[in-house]
Amino acid sequence: LYPIIFPQEQSSEDKLLFEKMKILQNITLRDLGMKLENMHEEVWKLSKKKLERAMRAQSPKEKLEYFADAYQIVNDGIEVHTKNKKSTGADDCLPILVYSLLKSMPARI
Repeated sequence: LYPIIFPQEQSSEDKLLFEKMKILQNITLRDLGMKLENMHEEVWKLSKKKLERAMRAQSPKEKLEYFADAYQIVNDGIEVHTKNKKSTGADDCLPILVYSLLKSMPARI
């Protein structure tokens, strides 16, 4: 069962997604609708690291924990950048998570 759930090789879908992600490497946060041009790069880099770890996770629970950590990093980064302590929403966080995922270039999802 383990080799079926966690295959060692990329599926054809994973290969196609990887190729499309390579094409999108020049995308910017502004292209994704973000107006936080001056947001510190460290935010998406930390998020990217968590997403990379999620791709190597061995259980669904562990993957979700890494995704939740990535979301929290982005959320905290936006709040610090905007100096606004109210909660942020998906409109604020999703583009940065997408950007982080694109930059992490996962071989398999």
